[in-house]
Amino acid sequence: ENPRALARAFVPRRIRSETDAGRRIALLKSIADFGEEGVVEDAVSPGEWRENGEAHLDISGYRAQELDLDVDARGETLVATSIPAWPGWKASLDGRRIDTVFYNHAFVGFRVAEGRHRVRLRYLPDGFVSGAGISGATLLLCVALMLRPSRARTSPPA
Repeated sequence: ENPRALARAFVPRRIRSETDAGRRIALLKSIADFGEEGVVEDAVSPGEWRENGEAHLDISGYRAQELDLDVDARGETLVATSIPAWPGWKASLDGRRIDTVFYNHAFVGFRVAEGRHRVRLRYLPDGFVSGAGISGATLLLCVALMLRPSRARTSPPA
């Protein structure tokens, strides 16, 4: 077991915003502890390291493709995760959709405002939702075609 493994969700002590992917990768090479420092892709205070807000996190639910967190933030805070940032991860804060950011170029992160919040991270790619809708509509069409009355075929008069 790795005693330095990152928690599923955590609050890094210092963060740096960087919009350029090449500079983000270069910055990552200088970080010794990814749980203490991290780089995000957004443009909030780009170009300099800054102290992150403080927050206490509790994982209140952990299921396949879904993570629920109770967050008590003492100010605006970036919450980082060790969840790979595959397209399809969506976040909601107190039931309202919020944007996610890339943390350390490859993981899901998000920002919370001061206060107590319930955050839900859910993996639900848009393509899955669209595909399920198309498959459902196709199934209904097939059932409707199978249930329609058939016309008796008669041979033409001789």
